[in-house]
Formats: sequence, C-alpha cells, structure tokens
Amino acid sequence: GKGVVTYVGTLPSDQNLEAIVRSAALGARVIEDNDNIRFPVILKTLKDANEKTTRFFFNYSSQSQKITYPFSHGKDLLSGLDIAPNEVVELAPWDFFIVQSVN
Repeated sequence: GKGVVTYVGTLPSDQNLEAIVRSAALGARVIEDNDNIRFPVILKTLKDANEKTTRFFFNYSSQSQKITYPFSHGKDLLSGLDIAPNEVVELAPWDFFIVQSVN
C-alpha cells in the first residue's frame, strides 16, 4: 500500500505528543483541521452522495462542554436551529448534536 508511518524515537511531553498525533491524523485525513475540538468532545464527519456534510459532535464526559463551532453555516438536525460559524455551543454531559451544512 501507500501508507505512512510516524516514528517517535523519544518520550515527548504530552503537549508535543498531541501535536505529533494531530499532525499525523491531519496528514492521513482522519480528522479535519479544527483547533478547538478536543477530547472529551469527539467529532465525526459524514459526506453524502450529494456532497452535503453532516457533523456529529459527542460529549464523552460527565461534565458540560463548550465548543466554538468552527465550520461554515449549518442546521442543527435535532432542534432545527441554525448554527453560525464561531457560535459557542454547549453540550450537556453525555450529549450530542448533529449539524448539516447548508451550503
């Protein structure tokens, strides 16, 4: 195949290890480039046959989490509300929300 391997020949700090893993995941196109989505919030992305993007945000925590929505305009499929770029969204403990792009 045409895979890529990232070898870490040392014990980096937590911050450096996160940067290494993030860089490798971006290069492999496993994650999108968004700076503010971090565990315990997990983001999954679906692109349908019509090229419409749907994003699923999951809060894997017993505490509420706030994120700044880093993407273009969308619609929350559960509430029907519009979500603007850079809008702050609060996820309740163990909650999720689904946003579909409107473009």
